[in-house]
Amino acid sequence: LLAARAHAFLFAYSLRERTHAAHRLVDDVPPDVKQRRLAELIARFRRHAVAANAAERGAHHVVLVERASKRDAAELVGRADNNKHVNFAPKPHTRVAPGDYVRVRITHGFANSLRG
Repeated sequence: LLAARAHAFLFAYSLRERTHAAHRLVDDVPPDVKQRRLAELIARFRRHAVAANAAERGAHHVVLVERASKRDAAELVGRADNNKHVNFAPKPHTRVAPGDYVRVRITHGFANSLRG
């Protein structure tokens, strides 16, 4: 069972020197098993993240503008009031700069971000 989270740092386990585990436990799980388990966990997390972000469709969020998009110069990137990344195109004939707050209606949800 996964807890609902917006972000996760997932990695294959490895013993760390100078830790309690390194002195007392044996790392007896083969690397291919670790990688398979990690891939399963990442896939499951992505499915939950996509579903959670898709549920944001139609919602309005206050977004702190951070910068221009790296992929599309006409779009901006910011962080919503729920701490999720939002890519959006500002309304025509408006000046929006990093540091500004804007209200954005979410149109799409992806695994790692929202679009408005």
